[in-house]
Amino acid sequence: MRLTFLISLLILLTSCATNGTSNIDPSVWEDLSNISEALLEGKSYSEALSEVKY
Repeated sequence: MRLTFLISLLILLTSCATNGTSNIDPSVWEDLSNISEALLEGKSYSEALSEVKY
């Protein structure tokens, strides 16, 4: 389930970035990477989202 969510999110963001409709800030990719790593370590969604720095 988590992997499916991450893959779907990555596909969505990649398609937005490549078709020119949106410029994605590079820090978003870093946040997604941190969330992915946390989920792969077995943390819950809320714990993984707490990895995002504001």
